[in-house]
Amino acid sequence: MRFRKLRIAWSVFWGLACVLLIVLWVRSYWWGDVFTFPQSSQGALGIGSINARIMFGATNDDTFPLWEWLVEPNRQPAEFLPWFEVSIRSVSSEMYVPDWLLVILTISVAVLPWIRQLSWRFSLRTLLIATTLLAVVLGLVVYVSRK
Repeated sequence: MRFRKLRIAWSVFWGLACVLLIVLWVRSYWWGDVFTFPQSSQGALGIGSINARIMFGATNDDTFPLWEWLVEPNRQPAEFLPWFEVSIRSVSSEMYVPDWLLVILTISVAVLPWIRQLSWRFSLRTLLIATTLLAVVLGLVVYVSRK
């Protein structure tokens, strides 16, 4: 049980990061958030959440606002946008990553210190419950897809 408190603190930190990412993900369907900060004397870096995607960007434009948080209503429907996108232009470059990918990564990082403590022995009851739940979920997916 060495470093138990450190593992708990690690999991709490990444669990909170995951919850905040989920809140940002849900909010991004209605509002677009972009935070910009200076990179050098003539450019800026930006990170934001727009239409269920996290945006990382850089620009060399000196007219771009520095140290600003922009909040605007979303006007584009989210279903027409690609999940991953990289656009490189002469003045700026942007990379878009889906929110669900970052949520899965933060959950994985939060659980990582506890993997050695997990018991991989399952009872027959646990196996039957898991199989039943999987069958119900797959049945719901088929039911919804045929409607």
